[in-house]
Amino acid sequence: MEEVDSIIIHTLKQIGCDIPSEIVSIRELSVELVIQASVKCLQAINSQCNISSVFPENMSARFRIGTSIATACQELGYHGELGYQTFLYANEQEFRKVILFLIEKLPKDTAETVSEPIGRSTLLNHSIAAELKRQLSVPWLPSYCRKNNLVNIGDAYWFFQGNSSFHPLHTEKLSYPFGLTKLLSKGQKACFSNMKFVTSQTKDFRNNFASLIDDNTKMFEKEKECENEWHQIDMSAKISKDEHLQKKKERLLKKIKQSFCTQLNVTANKNTNKNADILKEVLDTLPGAEKKSIIKGSRFTHAEKLHFTKEEKNLVELTQRKQELKDEVSEEEKQQKQASELQMLQNELNRLVLKFQDDQLEIRQMTAQNNQILDNTAILEEESKIQETEYRIKKNTIDLLPDAKTNISKLEQLVENSSQRLINLNEQWEKHRVRLLENYRNLKTKQKTRASEMETKINQIQVLREKIKLISQETRDKEELLKHFISEYERLPKDVNRSVYTKRILEIVANIKKQKLQISNVLIDTRSLQKDINFLSGNLDRTFTVTDELVFKNATKDEFSKKSYKLLAAIHENFANLIKTVEETGTVLREIRDLEEQIDKFNDNEIEENLQKLRNDLSQMKKENDEMIAKLKVIK
Repeated sequence: MEEVDSIIIHTLKQIGCDIPSEIVSIRELSVELVIQASVKCLQAINSQCNISSVFPENMSARFRIGTSIATACQELGYHGELGYQTFLYANEQEFRKVILFLIEKLPKDTAETVSEPIGRSTLLNHSIAAELKRQLSVPWLPSYCRKNNLVNIGDAYWFFQGNSSFHPLHTEKLSYPFGLTKLLSKGQKACFSNMKFVTSQTKDFRNNFASLIDDNTKMFEKEKECENEWHQIDMSAKISKDEHLQKKKERLLKKIKQSFCTQLNVTANKNTNKNADILKEVLDTLPGAEKKSIIKGSRFTHAEKLHFTKEEKNLVELTQRKQELKDEVSEEEKQQKQASELQMLQNELNRLVLKFQDDQLEIRQMTAQNNQILDNTAILEEESKIQETEYRIKKNTIDLLPDAKTNISKLEQLVENSSQRLINLNEQWEKHRVRLLENYRNLKTKQKTRASEMETKINQIQVLREKIKLISQETRDKEELLKHFISEYERLPKDVNRSVYTKRILEIVANIKKQKLQISNVLIDTRSLQKDINFLSGNLDRTFTVTDELVFKNATKDEFSKKSYKLLAAIHENFANLIKTVEETGTVLREIRDLEEQIDKFNDNEIEENLQKLRNDLSQMKKENDEMIAKLKVIK
C-alpha cells in the first residue's frame, strides 16, 4: 500500500492540501489533515461546497463538520457505512476507501481538455487569463515609481500599469505603393520614390499602429470578398481567379465610361464646350479608352450640326464684336450693354430653340413618311416577285400546248423518273438515317454522361474546397492550441518525476492482474470440486435407491434380508450425518476465519487509542457544557 498512499498524498497536495513532506502514508495523517483533505476533495468536485477545511476547537463544531462531510460523500454515491466517526476516529482502511472514492470523483484534466471547444475565442480567453495572471503576480507600484506607467516583469517583458499614458484610437489615411516594382511604370516609380514613409505620414506617431491595422483590415476584407465572389461563381465557367478579377475590373470601367459618355452627351446638348472637353480628357485617360471621338451622331445629328453651324458662327462673331465694344465703354454702360446683350442673346436662344423644335418635328414627320414609303416599296417588290413566278409558269404552259400529247408523255416520263429517283433517294436516306440516328443517340448518351460526370466533379471540387477551408482552419486552431500547450508545459514544474509514479502504477496493475488470475484459478478449482461433489452425491442417491428397492423386496420373505435392510438404512443415515457434519465444519471454519479477520481489523483500528480519544473528547464536551451553564447562570 505504500505506492498507493504516495499517489494519494501526491494527488492531495496537487488540489491544495498542506501535507508535510515527511508524511508518506495514510496512517500518519492527523485528524486535522483528514478533515482538510476530505473538504478539499469535495470542493474540487463541487465548487458550490461551502464546508470549511479548518479543524474547529469546539467539539460540537467538529461533530457537525464530520456529519456534513459524511452527508456530502453519500450524496456523491458512496455506499459504505459512513458517519462523523469515519473522519474524527477513522482507521487507515476506512479512510483509504473514502479518499480513493473522492479522488475517483475528481474532474479529469484530460476530459476537460477534450470536451473543451477548440477555437479562437478559447485560445484568446486562455491567453488573456495567462496575461492577467502574470500581471497580477507583480506588486502594485505608485505612479512616481514608474516611468511612463511601464513595469518590468522579466528581461524582455514590459507592460503598462495604469491608464494615464493611454492614447485614444484614431486612424488616418495612409499612402503606400501596391504591386511589384518591376511591373510599375516610370511615372509610378517616380511617384512612389517621392512618397513619405508610413511612419511620417500621420500627424501623431501614436496613430501609426491604429492606421496600419485599419488599412490592413480593409485590404483583408476586400480580398476575402473577392475570394467569396470567385467561389460563388458557376464552376462550369472554368475561369481562374485572375481572369475573374480582370473581368470585374473591365465591367466597372465600362460602367464608368458609360456614365461619362452620358454626361458628355448632356453637356454637348447644353453647349458647354469646356465641360465636354474635360470629360473627353478624362475618358482618354481611362484604360482601354479609344482615341477616336466617343459621341457618334446619326445622320439627323450631322444635318442638325450643319444646319446650325452658320448660326453658331454668327453668334460667335457677334459675341466677339460685342466683347471688343465692351472694353471701350464705361462701367455703367458695360452693365447696360450686358443686360441688353443678355436679353438679345436670350431672345436669339429662344428663337433658335423654337426653330430647333420645329425642325425636329419636321424631321420626325419626314422620317415617318420615309419609313412608310420603304414599307410600301417592300410590299410591292414581294408582289412583283410572285407575279413574275406566275408569269413564267403560265408562259411555259402555253409554249407546251401546240404539241400537247408528246409533251404530256414527256412530262409523265419525267414525273415517273422523278418519283423513281425520290424512292431511290429515300432508300439511300433510310440507310444513312439509321447510322446517323444511332450516332446521334450515342453522342447524346455520351453528352449526358459527360454532363453528369462534370456536375459530379464540380460538386466534388466544391466539397473539396469546403474541406480545404475547414482543414486549414482546424490546422491554424491546432497550431494556436499547440503553442498554448507548449507555453503551459514550460510553466509547469520540472522537478516532478512522473516515470516513478507511472512505474508504480504499472506494478500495482500487474499485481492486481496476478491476484485476479489466482482468484479465477481458485474459483475454477472450487467449481470443479463442487461439480464432483454433486456428481458423487447424485450417484450415491441413485445407488441407495436401487439397493433399497432390491433389499426391500427380499426383506418381506427372508429374515436375513430384513436385518440387511435395517443396517442399510442405518449406514445411509450415518453417512448423511457425516456429510452434514463436514459441511457444518466448513461453515464453522469460515466463520472462524471471518472472526479472525475482524479481530485483526479491530486490532488494526487501534481501539484503545480511539477509546482514549473518545474519553478526551467526552471530558472536553463536559467542560464546555459546564462553561455554557455557568455563562447562562451569569446571564440570568
